[in-house]
Amino acid sequence: MARYAAELNKNPNLKYEMDFYISNGTGRSARTSDEFFKESENLNCKYRDEVSKNIKGMRYVTENTSLQYFYEGEDLSGALDKLVAQEPFVLDCRLFVNLCFTLSIRDELGRDIFNERVSSNLGGKFLLEVSDINKLLDPMGLKIGLKYQGDHNKGDVLFIRSLNASVFHPASASNSSNLICLGKNSAADNQLMFQGFGEGSPLTLAEWKVHMADMAKCNLSYADLQLLSLNCKSSKIPNDGDISYKKAWDEIQKVNGSELLINELDLLAYKDMRSLYDTSGISMPDGLIGEHIHVVGLMTL
Repeated sequence: MARYAAELNKNPNLKYEMDFYISNGTGRSARTSDEFFKESENLNCKYRDEVSKNIKGMRYVTENTSLQYFYEGEDLSGALDKLVAQEPFVLDCRLFVNLCFTLSIRDELGRDIFNERVSSNLGGKFLLEVSDINKLLDPMGLKIGLKYQGDHNKGDVLFIRSLNASVFHPASASNSSNLICLGKNSAADNQLMFQGFGEGSPLTLAEWKVHMADMAKCNLSYADLQLLSLNCKSSKIPNDGDISYKKAWDEIQKVNGSELLINELDLLAYKDMRSLYDTSGISMPDGLIGEHIHVVGLMTL
C-alpha cells in the first residue's frame, strides 16, 4: 500500500476529474451549469471510449455520480498495467486507495494466481471497489473493514473531511480525502505520516488538519460560485457541516457585498471549462472553517 501511494503519485497522467476538465476544457462553454454538465458528459463519453478502446475488457462507468472502473476478462493484471499507463487516467481519492489495495494484492499473490482468483472468486468480473477487493482477500483470511477508533498502523486508510468545506466549495476535490498511512518517519519525531492522492509530500495527521482547513479558507472558484448560486435558497445542510447553503450564501454576501458578488457572477458568462476553476474574487467568511477535521472512518485489513 505505502509503496504504491508514493509511486502512483509520481505519474503525471493520473488526474482528478476536475483536472481532466481543466486540461481538456478550453473552448468548451461553462457559462451555465447546464452547459457545463453537457460538456462534461461529452468529455466523459470521449474518455469512456478511449478506455474501452485501449484496454480490452475495461470499462469506465458512472454510477450514482461515482466514478467506477469495471473489468471483465481473463487478464485483470495486464489490464491494470494498461490502466495505470492510460493518458489520462481519471480517478478520485477513493479509487486511488482501491487501486493501491488491488495492486498490493497482485504483488502478494503473483500475476497468475491473481488472475486465477479473479476468475474463480468473481467469475472474471471485477469492480474497483472494496466489495470485490474483499472477495480476492477472502481465501487469505483477510478483509478490509472499518474501525472508528484505535491506533493507526502502516497501510491503514483514513477518510477525513473538513467541517463546512463543501457548502462553500461544492466543486472542490479538496473537501475530503482518503489518506494512506505510510508508517512512522524518524525525521519527523517518529510521527505517523499520511499520503493522499495528488497531495504532494506526506504529512502528519496534525499537518493534514491545518492543510485542509487552509484549503477550505481559500477564495471560491468560479465553479464553486456557480453551484452555490444554484443552491443559495436551499436549507439543506451537507453531511460534513452544520450550516445550510442559504446560510453560507448569506454569509458570503455579508463579507463580500452584493456589488462584488453580482460582478463575479456576471463573469460566469465568459467561462469555459478550463477557466471555470479559476479563483474568483469572492473571499470566505471568517470563523466558519476551523482546523477541526472529521476522521470519519478507518479502513484496515
